[in-house]
Amino acid sequence: MKLKPFNLQDLPISQPFFIAHLYDRVLVGREGDDAFSKLEEAMEQDNVLEVHLFNEGVEVYAARLNDILVAYETLQPLNLPEEQVVERVYQLERLARPYNRLRVKEYIDFDDGNLAYVKQTVLHSLETVREGGVSDA
Repeated sequence: MKLKPFNLQDLPISQPFFIAHLYDRVLVGREGDDAFSKLEEAMEQDNVLEVHLFNEGVEVYAARLNDILVAYETLQPLNLPEEQVVERVYQLERLARPYNRLRVKEYIDFDDGNLAYVKQTVLHSLETVREGGVSDA
């Protein structure tokens, strides 16, 4: 697989959520949030170690390799039966405000011995759940 330099303007998705690991902090948000402007600034300053950009359809992952941020192959949902897709929800710490949950999809497959394994994990969405279970995402 040939890796190419990552450019935020070349994203194959619109309005993505993101989780970005910078040298000095972690940014969590969505395009249009104040945090996205901070991500753009960190990209300009070459201060990003890795970044996940995702929505309900795809996940784009880029990481620093030899002092360059490179994009890896875009992850797309696998075409597996519904019973082989596990959806997990993780609570996020305060640093992710206003988001407090991360939704992830795991795609389960089976090896030759019929043992299950996670073939692929794809970040799905960030959510804001207020008291009483109301979601804003």
